Amino acid sequence: MDSLTPLHSYMDSSITNSRTIPLTPGENIHNSKEGGADSRYTPNDGEKLTGEVIDRKNNEITIKLADDTVITARVKEGTDVNIGDITSFSAHRTANGLFLEPLTTQAGNEETIIEKALVAAGLPKTVKNVAITSELLHNNMSIDKQSIINILTQSYANKDVSISTIVAMNKAGIPVTGDNARLMEEFQFGEHRIVNQISNVTQAIEDALRSTSSTDKLLKLNSTISEIITSTTTASGSDMGIYSGEPLLTSVFTSANDGESIINILNLFGNNEELTQKIADGTATLRETAIAINQAYEHATVNDTENYYSGTTFTTPLGNSLVTRARDLFVDPSIENVLESYSRMQLNNNELSSYMNDFGRATINAMIKGLPGSQVLGDMIWKGDVSSIELVKYLNNIMNFMTDEKSAALIKSNEYIKVLTQAITGEWTITPDELSEDKLHEKYKNMYEQLDKLDKALAQADSMRQAAQNLAADGKLATSSQALKNNLDFMNTLNEMFSYIQLPVRLQGKTIHSELYVMTNKKKLAMGGQSLSVLLHLDMDNLKPLDVNIRLTDNNVDAKFYMADETSRKLVETNMELLKNNLFEKGFIFDGKVYDQNENMDIAKKIIETDGPSAPMKRYAFDIRT
Repeated sequence: MDSLTPLHSYMDSSITNSRTIPLTPGENIHNSKEGGADSRYTPNDGEKLTGEVIDRKNNEITIKLADDTVITARVKEGTDVNIGDITSFSAHRTANGLFLEPLTTQAGNEETIIEKALVAAGLPKTVKNVAITSELLHNNMSIDKQSIINILTQSYANKDVSISTIVAMNKAGIPVTGDNARLMEEFQFGEHRIVNQISNVTQAIEDALRSTSSTDKLLKLNSTISEIITSTTTASGSDMGIYSGEPLLTSVFTSANDGESIINILNLFGNNEELTQKIADGTATLRETAIAINQAYEHATVNDTENYYSGTTFTTPLGNSLVTRARDLFVDPSIENVLESYSRMQLNNNELSSYMNDFGRATINAMIKGLPGSQVLGDMIWKGDVSSIELVKYLNNIMNFMTDEKSAALIKSNEYIKVLTQAITGEWTITPDELSEDKLHEKYKNMYEQLDKLDKALAQADSMRQAAQNLAADGKLATSSQALKNNLDFMNTLNEMFSYIQLPVRLQGKTIHSELYVMTNKKKLAMGGQSLSVLLHLDMDNLKPLDVNIRLTDNNVDAKFYMADETSRKLVETNMELLKNNLFEKGFIFDGKVYDQNENMDIAKKIIETDGPSAPMKRYAFDIRT
């Protein structure tokens, strides 16, 4: 993957989110900000802190960091630090609280370099100037006067953003606007996930529909949302909800005997001759065969139940053995493959039966019974093969024949809200079978357009609404919608420099978060002679958080798997040789290792490290006269 097409370069952004890191109970830390605001911060074990010593009492010192955070912690007896010193410490988390250890020789060399750099630049040795110069130094960036002043100016303009984040953005070529800076902070702390923000939007829509007491307002709100979500749909359903280009049964066969095995099992439960012939001549569709298998399984279940109470048995050959339960016949690779493929197709189409049971479908049918078109629509709903996005259209059309009160009751029902929110989720997420750059581009383009229309509709409604009216639900919807737009904007900003994309993947019954980073600088990659580095982040129920760092140089693949779970680690290690052999067959030499993942990977750090390691200290030698 050389690059990703910019997803929506026409987007603008704004955000109001900020973060607060909670204080761990029992730790000897207190923090304060200028102006009296409280901003609690707990350093990580081994984290480097640079600040001014503003107080010392025996073995307890208080230091003030560049962002004005104040931390009180213990030091070793005899530690040579005094009030007024600007010193670098290594933080250590212990059972007795926070412990600070002054950095030794290397820190001394660094502090000398920083002091000389500030003197050469004619800048005072303040805590903030020292912190900025230190960050620039660690990131192999220029520490001349203009560079330090640029970061200093940006820091004062974005007081809630750490200096390390601002430096990282400068190195990556990301504009340091207030919105971008806050979003970069969110990225570092895992607060940026599109799957979470999609959930926030759908929850806000549900809350708005449920809390709206005015029937007229409810109908308008539902109409607005429904029209927006169906206006730029990516669904491929026909007018009657049955999908064009239905896959044939033969497309999922894994062996030549699959068709014969399916026919033999279905014929035991009264399979119709027409389907038997279609399976035999290869014209049967996956859908009709899967439906017939499910019906046959229901017959087998009834048969087994009757036999259980009558004391009889069902003895039928299955391969080379006999089975005593009719349901055991369906434990067959060809049958299981058809049902699995059908379930995957329903997921890809976001069909009703993939998430709503018979009771829910019967409830919707009861609410539309007797209305024009309800018989045809009711049959589609009962079968469950209508897509969510198409069903939203049909239900809103049929509301034209309902009273306002009955329409409001339908809109507020659990079943309708489930269909509407599932339609939105289906439009804004992608299934594993759909993973491709073109499909992702289409998804994000449509998502942004729909969010933009929703924002404008809500803004127009606000301008027409009386100030005394309760706007809590709509306000939550507008806020969550805008936050998702901001996330898309920032993802596009990142994509200008580095190929990066979030993958909101929809699985059966859940949506998972994943991210793909092509960390090699696009400009340098285009110049040639550079390896390609990729980071794939996955959050899986069974594997837990997983990061895979892959570097490709010519045909050599070096992969590092960072696992948070011991069981998952053993699973990956067990299958590593299989992966190695598969890649070897494709012409790649693979080397993979598995590591423990104690914390989430710092993505911003990964991005800025793509330009190479930090420069050694000896590179910087200053002539004070310069």
